[in-house]
Amino acid sequence: PDDWYEALLSLLVVPGLSWLEIGCGREICPSNKALARVLADRVGRLVGLDPDPTLDENPYVHEKVRAGIDDYDGQQQFDLVTLRMVAEHIADPVACVRGVANALRPGGLAVVFTVFAYSPMPLLTRLAPMSLRHVVKKWLWRTEEKDTFPTRFRMNTRGALRDAFGAFGMHE
Repeated sequence: PDDWYEALLSLLVVPGLSWLEIGCGREICPSNKALARVLADRVGRLVGLDPDPTLDENPYVHEKVRAGIDDYDGQQQFDLVTLRMVAEHIADPVACVRGVANALRPGGLAVVFTVFAYSPMPLLTRLAPMSLRHVVKKWLWRTEEKDTFPTRFRMNTRGALRDAFGAFGMHE
C-alpha cells in the first residue's frame, strides 16, 4: 500500500503546489526517505500539521504547525491535503473533515491513506493494550514507542469516508 500512496503523491506533487500534510510526525514517506526529499524539494509549500512533538524531528516540511486539524484554520490555502495513516486516530470525523475542507482551495484534492477498519490488524489492535501494540509495531516496522497512538477507527471504511466528506460537498 505504501507504494501506491507514494506513486500517487509522485503524480500529484508538482512544482508550485501548496500541500498540507496532516499528522505527518517526523516523516512524510516513512518507507521512502528519498522520495520524501524529492517531493519536499519539488513542492512550492509543504506544511506539516501535527499536535505531536515528533513533528519537530521532521526534516522535510517547510513549515511546522503543532496542532490538530480540528484547531487549524487553513484559510483555503492548499491545493493538496493528505492524511497518511491518520484517519484511524481521528476522534471527531466531522471536525476533521471540516478542517480539511477549510484548508483546501476550491478544486483542491484531499487524499486519505488509511487502513480498512475490518482488516486483520485493526481488529487485533482493538483487542490489544497499548503496551502490546508498542512491542508489535517495533517488531514489524521498527518503530519507536513514541510512534504508537490511540486508535478510534471512526473514518476507516469507504462508506464512513464518503459520508464524512460528502457532508462538506466533497466527493470521491
